[in-house]
Amino acid sequence: MPRPKTPGEWPVLPGEKLAVVEEFYPGPWTIEEGGDIYSTVTGLASIDQGRRMVLVKPLTRTPIVVEAGDVVIGKVTGVQDKMAIVSIIEAKGRRLSNPFTGALNIAESSTRYERSMMDVCRIGDFVKAKVINAKNRLPILSTIGREFGVIKAFCSKCGRELIPKSGSLHCPNCGNREIRKISSDYGTLRRGAH
Repeated sequence: MPRPKTPGEWPVLPGEKLAVVEEFYPGPWTIEEGGDIYSTVTGLASIDQGRRMVLVKPLTRTPIVVEAGDVVIGKVTGVQDKMAIVSIIEAKGRRLSNPFTGALNIAESSTRYERSMMDVCRIGDFVKAKVINAKNRLPILSTIGREFGVIKAFCSKCGRELIPKSGSLHCPNCGNREIRKISSDYGTLRRGAH
């Protein structure tokens, strides 16, 4: 689709030629190749005459790709003696419509020596973690740090939400006491996140 000569926006598709580098600089969501500037996403293209730049505003949501250092929220779906499987439901501040899986190794769960992953988290718990390796398809998580760990947990006996009390979690319904690696953000999980 040819670029309009008047200011404004026009719809573009990925790979669509927008301009040539002799006229404009490539802006966000564009790429320069062989002297031509192309859109990299479906969106609305526009010209910034002041900066001599062509840019595109995406109309579709881009998929989230986690990177080392990202903070994620996930639900524990599996616990073994030395590892937990976490379904990541929030990354980069966005809720995911299609959660993906991460792994939490006991060595990356705490600065303390933990004998069992059951002392760190349990199935059904919500955890806040940091991605420490995202090179493979399975992001590796860490809960080392005060703000990381379990942010919401439920009683193993009656299923009621646990409340923090004296360094452990306490069930207000049956009085059960459980151990977890508790985040300083415990209780901050937004409503509807599970």
